[in-house]
Amino acid sequence: MTAREIRIPQEPIIRPVQVQQASDQLTPQYLDSIINNQNEHAQVRKQAAEMKRNLFPQSVEEPMVTKKLIKKVAAPQVEVSEADFLSETPVIQQQQIQPAFLTTPVLPQALEEEEVIIQAPPQPKVSRPISKQIPTLDIKPVANSEFDSFLSEFKNNLFNDEFSILSNPSTKVQLRSMTVSEYKFLTKQFEVYQRSLESMNKETVDISREVDLRESVLTNAIDNVLQRCITNNVRIYDLTLFDWIYAMIAVRAISRGTEENLRIICTNKKCKKEIRIGVLEVMRGLEANKDKFIVNPVGIVTVNETTSLYLGIPTRGDLVEAQKIFIGDPDSSLSFVNIAMYIRAYIQANTANLLSPQQRFTLINVLQYDVIKKIKDSVNKNLDSFYKCFGEIKCKECGEVTEIDISDFILFFYDF
Repeated sequence: MTAREIRIPQEPIIRPVQVQQASDQLTPQYLDSIINNQNEHAQVRKQAAEMKRNLFPQSVEEPMVTKKLIKKVAAPQVEVSEADFLSETPVIQQQQIQPAFLTTPVLPQALEEEEVIIQAPPQPKVSRPISKQIPTLDIKPVANSEFDSFLSEFKNNLFNDEFSILSNPSTKVQLRSMTVSEYKFLTKQFEVYQRSLESMNKETVDISREVDLRESVLTNAIDNVLQRCITNNVRIYDLTLFDWIYAMIAVRAISRGTEENLRIICTNKKCKKEIRIGVLEVMRGLEANKDKFIVNPVGIVTVNETTSLYLGIPTRGDLVEAQKIFIGDPDSSLSFVNIAMYIRAYIQANTANLLSPQQRFTLINVLQYDVIKKIKDSVNKNLDSFYKCFGEIKCKECGEVTEIDISDFILFFYDF
């Protein structure tokens, strides 16, 4: 039997750490326990110090240390009898158990007094509140002139924008955002409108006419607010019907942002759910398709061999005059008077004779039915081309396509 050669390694033996404990052991505290352990081999302590410098460079600063003489005492030997072994209750009261890598075994030969370095834990930095001394203020009442000057700074900072009207790109309208007082004014008008509709006696009142009357009040309220929001010399009554609606949406956009939704009520009487459309979507649709509904003439209707009617898009001022005519004529409807406002002139002998709003209404009342039907068809075609720019407004609840009227536009402002 040959003798085996046993080689004793010269380097210290480092026992491998279990993989599941590696992530826990590689901490500054664990490396410090090796570095400061006088019982460890010098090479091991050196390797631990190098590892700490490489892995934790942020902990380069040496904490405050104190030197203290401590006496290491070996743990007392406790005899355990057979009865204690079989008992369910252990004889030795266990101390708080710590992980194995945080405990340093005390060797029997290291019982003498020696100088050991104990690291004091770093003191946390406490941020002290900075005391601010309240300055001494002079108190005085504000005169109205001073307050108006103070308010002007905020009024000048209101969001402003400029856009071209649909019918004439060379005409620029400068708009500012609506104030809270203007929103409150429109909201109050709409609430009065809603309450008056609910209080109507359906048996004794012509509901359709009452709705038109109240709607006229609301549109006039919008005129008031829009004119206040226009900061240049453009008159609201000079805008065409579609430019007026576009200006209304533009004011809503710069006041509330384009991401807010416009609210439309489904026209299905059994549904009456709320439909929402994006403001930016509406404005882009109107701008991209404006050539379909702003072209004049809207139509030329032949009355006889020598006379024809020139149909054009009415202005907002024309529609205001139509409201006055409607109020003064109890037998008329607002939609019929508005159709009359499309008759801009009659043509005879190659001459266009412009008509006032009252003259248009007087003329439509004496025309033949087939001529009135042609006028209505041209007007409805023009309006349909405008409303189609909003896309197919389909109710998600009932699936019906909803038509838009002026009361829907009033709702655009009713959610401040």
